[in-house]
Parts: sequence; structure tokens; C-alpha cells
Amino acid sequence: MSDLIRGNQLLRSGKIEEAVAAYLSAIAHNPSFHWSHYKLGEALEKLGRWEDVIANYKRAIKINPNSAQFQSSLEFAIEARQTSKDNINLNPNPKLNLALNKPTAQSSVYLPEVYGYDHQGACNSNKNGRFGFCTLKENQPWWQIDLQGTYQLSEIKIYNRMDCCQERASTLNVLLSQDALNWELCYSNDQQNVFGGIDGKPLLVNVQHQAARFVRLQLRENEYLHLDEVEIYGIPVKPDNPQLKSSQDEATLSANFYSQDNLPSAPPIIKGVVVRRGDGLGTRLMSILSGRYVCEYFLTKPFY
Repeated sequence: MSDLIRGNQLLRSGKIEEAVAAYLSAIAHNPSFHWSHYKLGEALEKLGRWEDVIANYKRAIKINPNSAQFQSSLEFAIEARQTSKDNINLNPNPKLNLALNKPTAQSSVYLPEVYGYDHQGACNSNKNGRFGFCTLKENQPWWQIDLQGTYQLSEIKIYNRMDCCQERASTLNVLLSQDALNWELCYSNDQQNVFGGIDGKPLLVNVQHQAARFVRLQLRENEYLHLDEVEIYGIPVKPDNPQLKSSQDEATLSANFYSQDNLPSAPPIIKGVVVRRGDGLGTRLMSILSGRYVCEYFLTKPFY
């Protein structure tokens, strides 16, 4: 196996430092091969080493000046370097999972009285091969997440449910938005591509540095939508960028985000706890009591 191919495999597996070493070895053996320099730049990009990224993209372009892909990556890296300098209080680390514990919404919820409902079930870092969320069987069901800031996205990693029914996610679309109202399709999965998850074969979506705050996953057919985990990677966008700055305030964006949400209602006794508490304790109690409610009354229901 060549060092370049080994580096590609390591990069896909998230072993960035090892991938960098493999690409450096490939360059040492054949310094005139443009792909080795380009892939080294891609790996260094994930480490946020923008000066080295730019240098390697420039070497790749010098060897192969006709590649539009190389030129586009170089332009992004130059902008990302400036963005990271201008936003010293923001984390520019592209290895950071932006989706972790962020707000989510979905078109419907499957049997919350049986399984409960964890609003962060697909973005809590708990990958176990089961579903982190599940909608009803409906036409074009969806799940979406608010990253709570605008990012230039590089990759979305989607872990399928592995205990059954993996083919249900095969008609998955990925859409991006700045305002949670106007959505742009950025990826459409081939229906023949039944992807995995914790088996090491999650769906990897190259977002090609598109800017977005909201990400939606949606099926193209009438089916259940259920996934194990979703990870999103990218770097923050300059907040004063006039082309990307939203004209809507946070309250409006939140209203847009939840406008079509269909979440389960809590049992009446639990709702009463929340209504009577205004200090945040009610929400925590609701989570505890909801779990107990499900365990005590619905544990004997059949498994879906």
C-alpha cells in the first residue's frame, strides 16, 4: 500500500497526525506528485495549521496549475486563516464537533410515551448503534440542528442506526440554511448507498466550506427517519461579514427554527412542575420525572 493511500485511509478514520506523517512520507518518495501535497494540506486543515495548509496547496497548484479544486481550497484556506486571526475569542479548531449538545427539532417523534424523547439524542456523543431520534413514518420526515452561530462547514459525519432498518436512511438529503426558513440542498445520498455507523462506515458528507447556521437532514420518501449520531465540523465565520450576517434577531431565528417542530407533550403532572417553577429547576425535574414516568408505566411495551 502506498503512503498516499494509507494517508487517505487514516484521514477518513480521523487519525489526523498519522495521516500527516503518511503524506510527508509520500512526498519524500515523490515530491512532484500534486495529490500528496494537496492531501497533506487537507489533513493540516483539520488541525488548523493554516500557514502550512496554504503552503501545501500552493505547492500542489504549482505542480498542477489547472486544478480548480486546488485553487478553491487555497482561497478558502487564506480566508480561514484571516478569520481565525480576526476571531481570537472564537474556537477555530476544525476538529471540534459543532453539533455537540446543540438545539434540535424534528418533524415528528415516534412513541415518546414508550421510548421517551431526548432532544439531543443524535448530538450527545453517545454512539451505540441504536436510534438517537426517530420520527413517525411520514412523507419526507426531517431532523435539524441549530449550531448557534454561522460556520464554514467542512464535513458532516452521519452515523446510521445499526440494530435494524439501515436502508430507511438511504434517501437522505442534507440541507443548509442561514435563517431556518430558506434551505439549500448541499448533498443527496444515492439510494443504493446504504451507509453504516459504529461499524466504521458512517456517511461522510463533504460540505465544501459552505456557510450555514442550520443543518437539516431529510428523507426524500415516505418513511421513518432515525439515526444514531450526527457530527458537524467547520470553522467560525467572521460575525461582521455582511454577506453572511442575518438580518433577523435571535428570537426570530429561534421561532423560525421551531416553527414546524412537532415535539411530544410531557405528562400533565410533569407539565405542572415546569409551570410552577421559573428558575430552571422545573426543566431539570421534568427530565428526571419524564424518565421515571417512562420506566414505570411503559417499560413493558414491545420494542420497535
